[in-house]
Amino acid sequence: MPPLTGDRCSNPLDDLALTEIEQKGLSKEPSRSNSRLQIQISHLLILTTACAIVAAVLSLATDWKPIPLETRSHVRVRHLIMTLIYGSAVAGFFAIAWHRWRAKLTFPAAPGHWLMLFLATAALIEVIATLITNTYNSMYPSSNASYYSWNIEKLVLCTTMAINCFVFAYLMRSGWRWAITLAIPGFVLVALAPLHVLALTGIWRQWFVSAHTYATIVTAIVMLPLVSLAAVNDRQACVNRDWPHWLGVSVFITLLGAGLIGGVHSYFWHPVN
Repeated sequence: MPPLTGDRCSNPLDDLALTEIEQKGLSKEPSRSNSRLQIQISHLLILTTACAIVAAVLSLATDWKPIPLETRSHVRVRHLIMTLIYGSAVAGFFAIAWHRWRAKLTFPAAPGHWLMLFLATAALIEVIATLITNTYNSMYPSSNASYYSWNIEKLVLCTTMAINCFVFAYLMRSGWRWAITLAIPGFVLVALAPLHVLALTGIWRQWFVSAHTYATIVTAIVMLPLVSLAAVNDRQACVNRDWPHWLGVSVFITLLGAGLIGGVHSYFWHPVN
């Protein structure tokens, strides 16, 4: 075996062999040629445009009238966080898809690519769910409109997001450590969906609201170390990942962290018995 030089994960002969395999289109692993893709000014322009579009859509899709004035600042903060998360995911997806089309890069291949695509799809689902609830409120105005619209929105989000989680967990195919990063949230969403079915049929319990808070906190606490362990395992196994992969992982971790902070804030400052 040729002696290793420098990093134990780097071997000039292995790099040469890998390059030849990739040129023949035989590699199933993330292409190392992707790692040569440098961040350009055009990527930052795409990011700015995507964040602006996401911010505008979130603002337009939100019905501000039923939201109390004292809580609108919380909604705006959430919009800001989701703008950065969804905007980054959408921008990353379109930027790499463009380079794939022009340079024939392998995408999506790495787990982070799939996470980025998952978040871009999640952004579309959340906007659609918000539009559905706003349409319901405008068509059926009543004193119970907020009750029904909240449960309809949560039911749509739980079911569609769960399907989204399972589909992308299956498509990822990068080992069980990465697959569970989407499978576990999918099972949590499946468990929450029946609560809103019961609520819409007239069976309501006050803890239905707090169930979302507890689920968000527990899921984030479980998922953050699992995603970190998956990344560390890749590093120890000398699996090469490109920067779009790490962008997807970073945005996903940011989403989990934001969910944890938001859940803790709701638990301590807006407790629901």
